[in-house]
Amino acid sequence: SMKAEIDSLETNETWDPVPVIPPKDAKVVRCKFVYKNKTDAEGNLTVRKSRLVVLGYSTVAGVHYFETFAPVVNSVSLRLLMLYALENNLELECCDITSAFTEASLPENEVIYMEPPPGMDVPPGHVLRLRKALYGLKDAPHLFNKHLDERLRAQDFLPVKADPCLYLKKNSAGDIVALAACHVDDISLAGARGELDSVK
Repeated sequence: SMKAEIDSLETNETWDPVPVIPPKDAKVVRCKFVYKNKTDAEGNLTVRKSRLVVLGYSTVAGVHYFETFAPVVNSVSLRLLMLYALENNLELECCDITSAFTEASLPENEVIYMEPPPGMDVPPGHVLRLRKALYGLKDAPHLFNKHLDERLRAQDFLPVKADPCLYLKKNSAGDIVALAACHVDDISLAGARGELDSVK
């Protein structure tokens, strides 16, 4: 499962191997694998999962990251979404975005070098320059929230003023056709089937 995780991150262009030693003032952060066994209802092992995480405690504010705040949907907004779906006979779905944080790119001014993970074939003296956020980075939730906001706006969803994590999509007549409530990497969606399929 470790190889599958590394292959997935490389396919997603999460890092670039750097053939030279980074500048002396650059701190090279470490990483580790976190393991989780998934079981079925009877307790039988079904999947062994590995996730590569950065040891975020070794990053420095103002050097490796600049903003960490990531809003989450208000519980009242989530209840309103469900009530609106019920009253208007809309479909309701909850989605978990897999490997969500690795979808978000690091800003150009955020330069982070990471030691290669165990089991990765990298020439001696090489480190990895991160291009995408990894779990464990202090600003990974913030970066993913920005990425998700851009993706939803590209599909004509706009946040409401009272809650930046509750999004509405309206048709040309101004009627609400879909809603989305975001809680880190979980999204609750309400809308007609065609509208929901286009979001996923």
